Amino acid sequence: MPSAPQRKRFGLKKSDRLRRSSDFQLVYEQGREYANSLMALKVRVSEGQGLRAGFAAGKRLGSAVKRNYVKRVLREAYRVQKQNLRRGLDLIWVGRKGIINAAAWEVRQAMADLCRRAKILANETPTTMPDKENKDNNGQRGDMAT
Repeated sequence: MPSAPQRKRFGLKKSDRLRRSSDFQLVYEQGREYANSLMALKVRVSEGQGLRAGFAAGKRLGSAVKRNYVKRVLREAYRVQKQNLRRGLDLIWVGRKGIINAAAWEVRQAMADLCRRAKILANETPTTMPDKENKDNNGQRGDMAT
């Protein structure tokens, strides 16, 4: 009897995800933040050579159904984008209110924009992550947008 065909998995492997609370905490404390109206991105240079990502949606977005939807949308946009990203980073993608009604192409475009601003694309020259204390003329950190 022939065996069932192997399904190709498009999700993230366990080694590609931030899973422990302590991992999330390190990125939140030491990472740089970039944001737009749909999402925020926290980036931290990691010790390993891999690329790990975590996804979050705060309670202010609404019910658990909405929060899970937001994380699903973020994961899908990340899945499409991840082959273009540099390795050796820990990322946290946080959904914002606008993402609930955004089209999939808008989410992918917003994610690509944040990746460019954070300079984490593989085809860009890697730079060191700026210190959190470096401030521009407005007193804001880096490329923070609200």
